[in-house]
Amino acid sequence: MCQSMVMQKYHNILIFCFFCIQFSFSQGFNMVKKGHILIPGQEYNDVWGYERNNGQKFAVAGTRQKTLIYNVTDCSNPFLVFEHTDGFSSIWRDYKTYGNAIYATADQSPYNQGLQVINMDTYAVTYYNTHFLRAHNIYVDTAHARLYVAGSNSVNAGLIVFDISNPLVPVHLQNIFINVLMGAPSLNTYVHDVYVKDNIAYTSNGSVSRMIELDVSDLNNVQILASYVGPSGYNHSSWRSEDGNYVYEALEVPKGLPINIYQKDEENDNIFVKIGDFKDPLEFPVSSTNRPHNPFVHENKLYISYYEDGVQVYDLSNPAAPSRIAYYDTYTANNGTGYGSSSSFHGCWGVYPFMSTGCILATDIETGFYTLELDLPQVSWNANVKTDQNFYQSVASKGVVLRSPKGYCFRLDVNNSGQFILTRIVCQSNTVDEKYIYRADLSVTGQSSSFIAKSQSGSCYKISLSANNQISGVGVSCPAVNDAALQINNSNLIIDTPTKGLVLYNSLRQKCVRFTVTDAGTFVATELTDCP
Repeated sequence: MCQSMVMQKYHNILIFCFFCIQFSFSQGFNMVKKGHILIPGQEYNDVWGYERNNGQKFAVAGTRQKTLIYNVTDCSNPFLVFEHTDGFSSIWRDYKTYGNAIYATADQSPYNQGLQVINMDTYAVTYYNTHFLRAHNIYVDTAHARLYVAGSNSVNAGLIVFDISNPLVPVHLQNIFINVLMGAPSLNTYVHDVYVKDNIAYTSNGSVSRMIELDVSDLNNVQILASYVGPSGYNHSSWRSEDGNYVYEALEVPKGLPINIYQKDEENDNIFVKIGDFKDPLEFPVSSTNRPHNPFVHENKLYISYYEDGVQVYDLSNPAAPSRIAYYDTYTANNGTGYGSSSSFHGCWGVYPFMSTGCILATDIETGFYTLELDLPQVSWNANVKTDQNFYQSVASKGVVLRSPKGYCFRLDVNNSGQFILTRIVCQSNTVDEKYIYRADLSVTGQSSSFIAKSQSGSCYKISLSANNQISGVGVSCPAVNDAALQINNSNLIIDTPTKGLVLYNSLRQKCVRFTVTDAGTFVATELTDCP
């Protein structure tokens, strides 16, 4: 790893020791791309995954025309093993698995093949269309060998249930009409999606802004356990926490709504109460109208396919207040310009986080199929990009950028009064030249060296540290072209790991101090035991 930086006296010097440390290139935060496949001319939609007893691992991904099966045993080397074209074009396809069967359906007229069952061993495809012709989503309760069909043409306001104890031969069990159970047969309780655990079904009921919790243990006597009427918006999909006490709801329409958090009321188990919401748009502060799609909970983390914001991952250590820890932006066409019109749907459609290896699967409508991995900061990451001389930020509004724990980007600027400030910016922009330091500090640790920045008025200021490690600015002459100072010119240099930052030497304390940033945009000073 790089421990020092060779100095050169050129006006446009950038960090040129990058070849000796690892990088993150523009699209990810604490998450890295392992593999990527795009079939030209195809628009992708849903993705699911499964593992065989022999250790082989597979992804099932849909496009408008095809079902694709990829071998993802090696997360870094996915490859296509099967594709099926059913003769219909559909924006909406959905997949689940059980035993040796892959279940598929589509939801766009004139699709009329009902439930497709694909044999994992032979890839033979069988169609079951007696009970429905098309549907929006399916879900498998693996513990009870049942398949639930949501948003079908025949039971639009409820669910169709199949027994799949013989995985390749589903047997119809029951139709559930939620509006009838509610005593309101005229109510449009269209079920857009469903999630089932422990014989409890959580239905996302579209435009009526409801989630219904159903006891489906006895299909001849289905009971409504709880429901809520959420805020205005289209209840697209929901997923519960692993302890069952919280539900995370994605409202897909209109654009710009947050993920809502619900908890069962302490006094009435039949009511869910909204206790909070959250969103972290990658395009902020340019725009905040990002659109969530599908949430999934796995190993105390919430994974969300977030359309133009790619895959986002939240820590659920406090399930009432999820905190983003990672993302990978699969759709970069809008970077730095916002989210487009309210009717636009681009980017990451689906995410599958359940592989035992930690390989994360994702599909992007335009850019294809991805395999990803979390790459969270480790204590062992101790690299440094280091200089013993001044570091000069020679162009105002460009320069060193620090990442906060949630991945927000704050540029270190100096204002016309000589105060060093942190300015929130879009982390990745197609119009800005961006360089990256990954897993390493930027250390400016000569005893007389520091960080120099130019203000909008053209004056230069040098960081000075007080006895309690507070930052202040001291006016200095701007370094000349031939001065022995490392310069960054007309680009942003992003220190891309939130536990890393800018290390400066405090001569008053004779200590080195690492400066990182909070999510609120304030400095955190950490005194180091040893200087780099």
